[in-house]
Amino acid sequence: RDVSQEVSGGLRIPGRISALRQPKLTTLWQQFPEAYPVKALLPPRTNEWAKAHFELSFSRSVMAGEVLSVEVQGNDCMLSTNAFELSSTAGLVSTMPLQMDSGLLRIRLGSDRLPDEVMVRAGEVYTLIVRVSLGLGLSTWRFDTADGLPGFTNTNDGATSGFSPARHLKARVEPQGRALPDEMLEVLLSVNASGVAVASNPVVELVVTAPLGFVFEPGCGDLRCAPVEAPGPCGRPSARLAAKGGRPLRADHLSGVRLRVRTPPPAEERNESSSCEGTAWFVEARDRFGIDAAWGQVEGFAVESLPEEVVVVPIEEPPPPERLIEPQPPEEELWPLYEAVAGAPFELRIAGEGLSAEDS
Repeated sequence: RDVSQEVSGGLRIPGRISALRQPKLTTLWQQFPEAYPVKALLPPRTNEWAKAHFELSFSRSVMAGEVLSVEVQGNDCMLSTNAFELSSTAGLVSTMPLQMDSGLLRIRLGSDRLPDEVMVRAGEVYTLIVRVSLGLGLSTWRFDTADGLPGFTNTNDGATSGFSPARHLKARVEPQGRALPDEMLEVLLSVNASGVAVASNPVVELVVTAPLGFVFEPGCGDLRCAPVEAPGPCGRPSARLAAKGGRPLRADHLSGVRLRVRTPPPAEERNESSSCEGTAWFVEARDRFGIDAAWGQVEGFAVESLPEEVVVVPIEEPPPPERLIEPQPPEEELWPLYEAVAGAPFELRIAGEGLSAEDS
């Protein structure tokens, strides 16, 4: 039995804050699906900033100057005032951040100079958006409003269930040989078991998404493997890998999985989208409910270009240069002949370089 003694003004019973729908957690990638068509389809992961969306109703109206408290309870959780919104069909509610302490935000609604102004009307639907980074495990959320007097004017008693983000998955892909265009290639996939082997929520399937232009061959690996018929984002191919009988995947299942793929055709024959996230591969680890328990982006490899055909053209040696023969004057012009008369005196002069007149 409750007993009240020496209480002036009576007791205040707070109104109720109700979550009308299952809350939603969206990633940065989902805000830009054209730039990130693959990651936009994947769930939020631990320790990455995301936006939490709640649809709330308040059973008691909230006046200007009252303070709305938002608190997330869970492992390694943080809130941010960046991009905080509270809105209804009538538009945005005026807010002013007062306190940010790890997993707690305190927001003043409206101005305390207008205490008679209604900021949140009882019974109407309001959308609350807050930026959050979550750790492993399920989070819970608490919402309260207060006017400075003892107690709350509205509360949900911390009873709103939150989110359980996916874990980070580390993996690598390695081509076994040269990756030439339009050829069969064996690719070795290795997955870090620490991101998969969780006893409370075992993984039973891997989904591998290759870059645009690759083709998974039937029976493409050591595990039970089947290419996904429906193309993924922007036409990317995918394949599902699972143990026989649907048993949970063990560490030895994840070390050195051999995939057989056909590489893309030569670059000049491909019609690739520049916004399909390049040569990255994506690996998703799904539980027995088909939910991504973990996922990771894996650095891919480039497909080499075919060597250009070499054409050997024989080189012809140039003909030897023609020898120019200068025309010579007739011999009689070079050496004029003079006849000497027997018994008659004559003078002989020999001219040449280095001879003086006396020598001549």
